[in-house]
Amino acid sequence: ANQRRNIKRERKSVTTAGLRLEAIPGDAITPALLHHWSIHHPHTFFLVVAGWPCQDLSMAGPLTGLRGARSSLITPLLGIIQHLQGTHTAPVGYLLENVVAAFNFSSAEIRERDAACIDAMAGVPIITDAARHGSYAHRCRAYWTNLGDASRLQAAMDAFCLPLRSVCR
Repeated sequence: ANQRRNIKRERKSVTTAGLRLEAIPGDAITPALLHHWSIHHPHTFFLVVAGWPCQDLSMAGPLTGLRGARSSLITPLLGIIQHLQGTHTAPVGYLLENVVAAFNFSSAEIRERDAACIDAMAGVPIITDAARHGSYAHRCRAYWTNLGDASRLQAAMDAFCLPLRSVCR
C-alpha cells in the first residue's frame, strides 16, 4: 500500500493528444518501482530522457572520468534502460545527454578510454554546440539515442541554428 501511495505521489501525469505522459523523477526510480511497472504496465511505451553528472568527465572537474563517483552513475542509468527493455513488450526509447568526453583535452584517459566506453554502452553520439539551439553559452554537448539513425540526427542538428540573441537587452 505504501509503495502504491509513493508511486502515485512521485508520478506526474499529463494527457495530451490522447497520449498519457508520465514523468518520474530519477531519484524516485527504485527496484520496487521498476518491478511494479514491469508487472502492471508491460505494454507501456517508455521514453527515458536523462543525463548523468558530468563533473568527473568535464575539463573543469577533477578529471576522474568514469571512475569518479558522479560520472559512474551512467552505469545504473543504463541498467534501468536495460531492465525496461528486457521486461516490456512495447519499445523503450532513450535520449541521454552529457559533455563530449572525446573533446576533453586535459585528460587523454577520458578523451580516449572513457569516451569510447560511453559510446560502446550508449551508441554513437550526436554532438552539438548548445548555443546553436538557444543557449547563451557555447557548450559542446553529446546526445545518445536509439530513436533514429545517429548520422541523420547529426545532420539535422548541424542544419538547425537559431539566430544569435543579444545578452544585453
